[in-house]
Amino acid sequence: VGQVPYYWNISANRDATITPRIMSKRGVLFDTEFRYLNRDYEGEAKFQILPGDDLRDGDTRSFVKINHQHWLQSGKYYMKIDYNNVSDDEFFTDFGNSSATTGQRFMEQFVDLRYLGNRQSLYMYFRNYQSIDDTLPAQFGPYKTLPSVYHYLRGPNLSIEEKGTISLAMSNQFINYERGNSLTGNILSMRPRIEHSYIKSYLNVRSRLEVQHNQLFLDDPNREFDDNESYTIPTFSIDATLFTERNIAIGEKELLQTLEPRLFYLLVPNQDFNHIPNFGSGLYDTTFGSMFYANRFGGNARVGDANQITAGITSRLLDKQNGSEKLRLNIGQVYYFRDRKVTLPGGSIDREDTSELLLETIATPFESISFRGNLEWDPDKGRTSKSGLSIRFQPNIDTVFNLRYRQRKGRFTFQPDIRQTDLSARIPITDSVALIGRWNYSLEEKESIETFGGIEFESCCWGARIVARRFLKDSDDFDVVHDNSIFMQIHFRGLGGFGKGGSESFITSGISGYTDPFE
Repeated sequence: VGQVPYYWNISANRDATITPRIMSKRGVLFDTEFRYLNRDYEGEAKFQILPGDDLRDGDTRSFVKINHQHWLQSGKYYMKIDYNNVSDDEFFTDFGNSSATTGQRFMEQFVDLRYLGNRQSLYMYFRNYQSIDDTLPAQFGPYKTLPSVYHYLRGPNLSIEEKGTISLAMSNQFINYERGNSLTGNILSMRPRIEHSYIKSYLNVRSRLEVQHNQLFLDDPNREFDDNESYTIPTFSIDATLFTERNIAIGEKELLQTLEPRLFYLLVPNQDFNHIPNFGSGLYDTTFGSMFYANRFGGNARVGDANQITAGITSRLLDKQNGSEKLRLNIGQVYYFRDRKVTLPGGSIDREDTSELLLETIATPFESISFRGNLEWDPDKGRTSKSGLSIRFQPNIDTVFNLRYRQRKGRFTFQPDIRQTDLSARIPITDSVALIGRWNYSLEEKESIETFGGIEFESCCWGARIVARRFLKDSDDFDVVHDNSIFMQIHFRGLGGFGKGGSESFITSGISGYTDPFE
């Protein structure tokens, strides 16, 4: 395999890189990248075309990726296009360079259109998926949304002297779900709401009443659901936060400490959803923010019943000189006054009186050192159900060192326990040479999930990278399958690069805080 890039500077805001990749057994694969930039739009198009694959009876094979963004009237109108298409399901197996491509089962194709006005906004999304896994039946793939339309209208605010502000709003959504050989349908959702806000420098209280009506028009080949289904659910909530602060000093450092207690009451009646199909709704992950959501489910197929109050406290330490946050501590728990009967298909009623106790912290005691930690304590089982701790040392943009531990108890019988350590770093040896690496290890399975290591060289005119990688591709009770690969790249500044690429994606995602020196 050999390849040499050709750079074409078309104009001041347009260029192209054409890289013929000569393969002795297959032919010539033309890898082309075209980029453009304007005041109102920007984008890039990538094409990989093999006119005739000698190992596949002369078939033309290709991969196309188009990315485009367009703004009009200072961002009032916005369009984004992300189109991906591949000629066959073995293209990435034959020409892909990382697990990010060889492990793909679907190619996403979408168009986003947005309008942002003063009192209303309109979003229109088109999501299509190309399957590149012939072994997966169409009914098990993701739903296509062609289209998904969201409209938001905000009414005028009514101020009541010293008693706060009343506001009206209406959000509407229409989604067309399509998928081969399975249940399909349209959902029309309407959510009018009225909200009262009482805002002071020391207090913020918001009371909201919302009514959600969903109308479903279904086409079910199995006749499990009626052609027309609907439900209407009111939601009432009160969200109150108190703000207090004081000046403190730690050594010679002048700091501002805040104490922000918060109470969130939520009341939602129980609704039978057995007659409503689940078009992709799921439970949110438990975080301090999600404890204050009005619906524990994402999507439109479920609205969680509730009679509960969430109690939380946030405390922060702020540097008085520059306003930077040195420490944030969040503590929260939900107290339930009745059982939660609304579940996902196959789920069971939740009868616990309290949620898990959640603690989250973020600390930056020095500019080069940061800590993150979280802990979820299950009071009913008397154990830690989820925890994590990460430390980052980054004295400059070229040096970073990460240490992370995470643990999670499986919530269901099919969900395994997780205990993992993760060590990653980029360490300069000289001004032009640096070592990079990551070791992600499972303490439960006693297996390395991903390990890579390599060396980077950069100078004023060119750079090079060589990385060896081993990652866990598949694992069960009987067999463990690893994938081993070596990535080598040579990069000429302003001219692009060549070599067995694709390493940027797993290096950037694997080493938190990593900055690609070739960009």
